[in-house]
Amino acid sequence: MVETPGVGTLIADFLAFSRRRSAAALALIVAGALLEGAGVVMLVPIVSLILDDGGAADGGLAAPVFAALGLETMAERIGTVLAVFAVVLVLRLVVLLFRDDMLTRLQQDFVVDLRARAFRRLARAPWAEVAKLQQDPIGHALTRDVDRAGGGAGLLVQGGIATVMLLVQLALALALAPAVTLVVALLGLGSFRALRWLRVRAERQGMDLTGEDLTLFQTVGSFLRGLKPAKAHGLEGAYVSAFERSATRVAEHRRAFAFDYSLARLLLQTASGGIAILAILIGLFVLGTRPENLVVTLIILARLYSPLQAIQNSIQGIRHAVPGYRAARVIAGPPEDFVAPPDAVPSEPLEAAPGISLTAVSWRGEEAEGQPILDSVSVEIPAGRVTALIGESGAGKSTLCDLAVGLLAPSSGEVLLDGAPLEDALADRLRASVAYVGQEPFLFEDSLRHNLCWGCPPVGDAEIWQALETVGADGLARGLEGGLDGRIRAEGMRFSGGERQRLRLARALLRRPRFLVLDEATNALDLDAEARVLRALLAARDGATVLMVSHRPGNLHLADHVILLEAGRLAETGSVAALARDPSSRTGALLAPGAK
Repeated sequence: MVETPGVGTLIADFLAFSRRRSAAALALIVAGALLEGAGVVMLVPIVSLILDDGGAADGGLAAPVFAALGLETMAERIGTVLAVFAVVLVLRLVVLLFRDDMLTRLQQDFVVDLRARAFRRLARAPWAEVAKLQQDPIGHALTRDVDRAGGGAGLLVQGGIATVMLLVQLALALALAPAVTLVVALLGLGSFRALRWLRVRAERQGMDLTGEDLTLFQTVGSFLRGLKPAKAHGLEGAYVSAFERSATRVAEHRRAFAFDYSLARLLLQTASGGIAILAILIGLFVLGTRPENLVVTLIILARLYSPLQAIQNSIQGIRHAVPGYRAARVIAGPPEDFVAPPDAVPSEPLEAAPGISLTAVSWRGEEAEGQPILDSVSVEIPAGRVTALIGESGAGKSTLCDLAVGLLAPSSGEVLLDGAPLEDALADRLRASVAYVGQEPFLFEDSLRHNLCWGCPPVGDAEIWQALETVGADGLARGLEGGLDGRIRAEGMRFSGGERQRLRLARALLRRPRFLVLDEATNALDLDAEARVLRALLAARDGATVLMVSHRPGNLHLADHVILLEAGRLAETGSVAALARDPSSRTGALLAPGAK
């Protein structure tokens, strides 16, 4: 059975992550707590001096210390006590400043590490696993859920500080008035245990909030992606209603948790007041505690409310954050399960255009028992030639492209690059030599220059403009405010589909590929524009091998070689010239004049 991460997992993971700095952090926490306690203990001689009117030495706890130091007058004693008190305050300031800074760094580093682990796992995962993930839950886990997990780590730190503070101050109170302290401690523990139901409910509230917040996240993403068709069909109101419903439910869950938070605080405050009254009565009339000791003990016990409340709040908050951490940890894995980041510097590219062979290749995907997406396909993608990959939707064209560039590993059969198995170092070299232009609108919210040069070797402005002119996008760039340094929106939303495709094609040229894959890369252009762009692109490819997926028969005339797939099987393959002469060829029929 797979363990479901809970509070214990979050605590264990945080401690495992911070183990190198935990000793220093603990030392600072203890030192801070001791200095906090020392500041309170300093009240004993001050109160003693006030109650004894500065001259008595008949049992005040500070009297032996004053006598040992030779402090006889009121001024000497008060001056010495206040000087020590000032030193304690300065030390406390320094220690707490370093403590808080170290613990804040630990919390933030934990968040960075959690997010980095998730990104490394996604980057390292096989494409077949990544492709089946839904983008919205992943995006939510890497942003909202990780931030909530960071909040839980922060509350864990606060709870740790509060626990040490509580123990130190209890020890001081026990030294001054043990009987009163034990009574108060037992009553306080009972009050804390009575609030357990609020701590348990916090995790259920966190689960509900995680689900509703994901729904809200998905609604926003869906609205932004579907805004144009929504407006075209007059359905904006439906989106707005769905958003308002989700936002209202998220707000209700947050309000419910905030209510429980306040309820716990107020219940503890009320219980603390009642316990203080009992402590005074018992101390004065039952146990006969010295007045100065009782006063300082009550001050200490009153200060226990803050760490006790912090512990209660921390546990509630951590349990509330656990569902978010659980979602993020599913992607990131445990801290000790280190995944090395991909190499920042890609492998050395291939020296020449490759030839790719698929031999009896099948790929089943997730449906191991069902019909394979590709079924025993054996084809050649000749080196330095243009191969057109055609077939109906669902025939397996994109899958074949993914196999050809090493994104997918075949379920059976093998993929060869110039006769060698496409795996390990050779696969890395191929990917360093590929320009893959798919159907997704892959553009960043950044400058046009960054979008064009992403993943490319160093290029100058002249080469950038040449690539833009080749695909007919130079006018678009010149019309953009700032030119090459002008900023474009995420996914190029201000541009048309055809303009976005031209920009991605320009980027493919700037990558200087040895293997160019075009998976419906020009389907947003009209027929004439597509033909012009493809001719110019292929003329500028510098001898690269090209695999071109298209549904338009007119593009076949630009190819040297054809692969026709049908329902995952090879229906026909060969040179364009040979197939055009074959009267029984289905590809030949598409190549005939007037074919559509």
